[in-house]
Amino acid sequence: MVSQYSHVRPSSIRYMALVSILIAFTIVITKIPAFPLLGVQGSISLGALVPVIVGFLLPPLPALIVAVIGGGIASLIPPAGIFGPFSPLPMVLGTLASSMIFYWGRKGLIGYTILHVLLIIGFIAASGSTFWEYYYYPWFHVLGLIIAIAVYAWTREPYKYIIPAGFAGLLVDHMTGSLIAQIYFPLVAGFTIPPQIWATVSFIYPVERTVLIVIGIVVVGVLYRMKVAAPWRNISATSRT
Repeated sequence: MVSQYSHVRPSSIRYMALVSILIAFTIVITKIPAFPLLGVQGSISLGALVPVIVGFLLPPLPALIVAVIGGGIASLIPPAGIFGPFSPLPMVLGTLASSMIFYWGRKGLIGYTILHVLLIIGFIAASGSTFWEYYYYPWFHVLGLIIAIAVYAWTREPYKYIIPAGFAGLLVDHMTGSLIAQIYFPLVAGFTIPPQIWATVSFIYPVERTVLIVIGIVVVGVLYRMKVAAPWRNISATSRT
């Protein structure tokens, strides 16, 4: 399958138009709530789908531009992002993780793995001694990481990229938000999320993330089958292994 954008340079007007459209898409979808957040005001929005969709359609650099600009603007539109100026960061890192897998293959999977593990370690460190009251919180992240690696190793294209990228984008987005919450709320908002809340959501967020992961994979799978232009589809298999 040959992408209709195979001849389009990143500096072209057409390519810039795609980036602009995706920025607008990011702003709109980020304002659509999906699930309420427990313990704090706000909600998980459908913007969590941005990493896998934008990561599918754009290479890493323009994908990050979309996430930074789109997520940044969306965080300023009421209701504002709950993490203040850091609100776009979960989307940005999730987009990076997803895009790396699509465009760099095995190297991207390694990069995603390192990023995800570092975020989990950062969350544990930021939680301090209270972490042992909800030590099982990252269980779904560990499971998702294993699934992503296994699917990449044992599944054929396109799903060896689409499924791991779906897990990577949605879970990196989530763990980044969890890490920021452990730092931003105590330092800036003046309160700490109680251990009981973390313990409770340990078995709720996996359901929410699974729903979003499935939606993201299905959407990207449909786009792929419709032969929607995605530059990574023109990259030779050897360049991504």
